[in-house]
Amino acid sequence: MSSVWSRSTDGFCLLETLVTAIVDEIGTDWIIRNKPVVTLGVAIAWAGIYWLLLMDNYAASFSLVLISCIMCICVMYIYGHRNYFKDVEMMLGFPPPLFFKVCWRFISPVIISFILIFTVIQYKPITYNDYVYPNWSLLIGFSMAMSSVVCIPIYALYKISKSPGATFRERLRNACKAHPTWGPALKEHRTGRYAPMASGPEEGMEARPLQEKEELKEKEKEELKEGEEARERKEEVCLTIQQGSNGSTNTHNTPSSPTVA
Repeated sequence: MSSVWSRSTDGFCLLETLVTAIVDEIGTDWIIRNKPVVTLGVAIAWAGIYWLLLMDNYAASFSLVLISCIMCICVMYIYGHRNYFKDVEMMLGFPPPLFFKVCWRFISPVIISFILIFTVIQYKPITYNDYVYPNWSLLIGFSMAMSSVVCIPIYALYKISKSPGATFRERLRNACKAHPTWGPALKEHRTGRYAPMASGPEEGMEARPLQEKEELKEKEKEELKEGEEARERKEEVCLTIQQGSNGSTNTHNTPSSPTVA
């Protein structure tokens, strides 16, 4: 009974997902007004139950378990469980309980790995009543299952190739580090370990928070502007003095007019 209910729930979720995708992507006035008709049409479409079972057995099971396993391993053992626990503490205001720490670090990855292994071991080609799915349909099912998983190693290789480093090991190490600007969205939370860091131009130079560097640049701009203003004032004073000196010289050199007797 539970398996029947699980299948019915999965089928309903997949049906609603497909109908929502049609309404959002096409979204004509007729489709929006007649969504129940669209839902009924998708449900009774020719060969709809076969496609539904194909998606249910491949796209909605194997790929989700594999992505969950990769996510647990990457977060706990690549990003680091200590960093993750500190992130949770920053968001909640208190550290996560010991039970959740143990589950996230050990129990969840082990259970998900067992589910993934037994899913592969107990795999059987799907059937519907007396109908046996052909090989080309199984190939479509595996393609749907891997379409959401293959992007993970592809992007990982792309990230490693773009990371700095002379050897593959250095590139891999740098690719696994968080971005310098990574952190909370609100500026008031970007303090301590969440302050954005930027390395200096020379290797080994002490990192400085980006906020301090911006303030330093603004201060330098203000000092430069004040220096330019002082230089302009000095030039104006010199020009005024020079004009006054030239005027007094011309006054002394002007000959006096003859006096009429």
